Amino acid sequence: MDAEVHSQRCYEYYLSNVDPNDISVLTRLANLLVRENKAEDAIAVYDTILAIDGQLVTAWFNKAHAQLKIKDYSGRSL
Repeated sequence: MDAEVHSQRCYEYYLSNVDPNDISVLTRLANLLVRENKAEDAIAVYDTILAIDGQLVTAWFNKAHAQLKIKDYSGRSL
């Protein structure tokens, strides 16, 4: 099993069983998804982060980056 798949499973396990609102883990998961060319999944995670704390500039920036990767220029937000 490659490291990315293992990391994703660990993050998802933690979020499901320990703290679904852990912004640090959510951010790591979303960033991993972007690197793995799963931008749409990453956008959904960034939306979760922003629903928790809409003031996180890095989450907005990273979400925009993910949207650009899939050529989503709609500017949609939560």
